[in-house]
Amino acid sequence: MVNRRISKDLKERAAALSAIGYDAPAVADILGVPGDSVKRWVRNVATYGAVQQKILLCSRKQILSTRIIEEIHGLVCLPPAPYLDEIASWIAVIYEAAQRDELNPRAAEG
Repeated sequence: MVNRRISKDLKERAAALSAIGYDAPAVADILGVPGDSVKRWVRNVATYGAVQQKILLCSRKQILSTRIIEEIHGLVCLPPAPYLDEIASWIAVIYEAAQRDELNPRAAEG
């Protein structure tokens, strides 16, 4: 079977049929959808309360601030381009100062 988009209401109908006692292969035959998909939708309803799980956009906390990233970009774009070790040492100095300021907010004010 070719990948195709299945509407949310059809997924909910499949989960409802499964909830009232139909098994996954029967629901798949009735609605014309893959049996594995029916099982996944039923599992999602049991786990998340909906046929489609919520997408959580989580990522790692950004280490460098946007300002520092823009400065690095500016350094790289300057001719002649600085060597990688110069950029690495610059990042180390700036990042260490930023961490020190985050740990001791009074030092940043004074």
